[in-house]
Amino acid sequence: MSARPRLLAIDGTALAFRAFFAIPGLTDSRGRPSGALYGYLSSLLRILADHSAEAAVVTWDLGDPTFRHKLSEEYKATRERMDEDLVVQLPWMREVTTLLGLTQLDRSGFEADDLMASLALQGSEQGFEVRICSGDKDMAQLVTDQIFLYPPPRRNEEQQVLGPAEIQEKYGVPPEWMAQWQALVGDSSDNVKGMPGVGPKRATTLLNKYETLDAVLERGPGEEKGKLAENLAQHAASARLAL
Repeated sequence: MSARPRLLAIDGTALAFRAFFAIPGLTDSRGRPSGALYGYLSSLLRILADHSAEAAVVTWDLGDPTFRHKLSEEYKATRERMDEDLVVQLPWMREVTTLLGLTQLDRSGFEADDLMASLALQGSEQGFEVRICSGDKDMAQLVTDQIFLYPPPRRNEEQQVLGPAEIQEKYGVPPEWMAQWQALVGDSSDNVKGMPGVGPKRATTLLNKYETLDAVLERGPGEEKGKLAENLAQHAASARLAL
């Protein structure tokens, strides 16, 4: 058990979306939608119960364009507009978070993920053991022996706390390679296409063979065969942009 104080960095936006789709149709006595609020609060309370911590911060998206939208117009372009039933519940989620005494953080031009990453790095530097409460595998690249990833479990699921060994076992690459792994695989939820023909297993194989994304893109077209070699040559720029 770490002797360091613990900091929880919690993705409030992700909890809100997950709760909205998990508990549809629930309303309060006035007929207002309340399922997302109920699910969010339940998840938040479980996180706090599962992880004793000296500090906890809930981060939020604001919904305005971020620096990633400036890099690529395609970023998250396929996402549908947020449902109004969720929109009306977000202020209530933030209000109940305040009532629980938790700090909340948002910044124009940045996503909740960016804020959690900054909290994790700064918290670790200041002597905290950090637990990132998020199911987003993008966060796996931050994992160290002092920064851990905690995907919030669903009902009846056991909690997992992922350190470097667990990330290696789960994805086949160490945390410091995860950004490169994700650049190859892509992310359909963010409309980041990745390398055509390269899924999780092949991305793991390529990185273990070449060790860096640059090496995959520079040597792969000459050393691999068939369509894979062709894709590595033709789509190198998009893979680098995804990184």
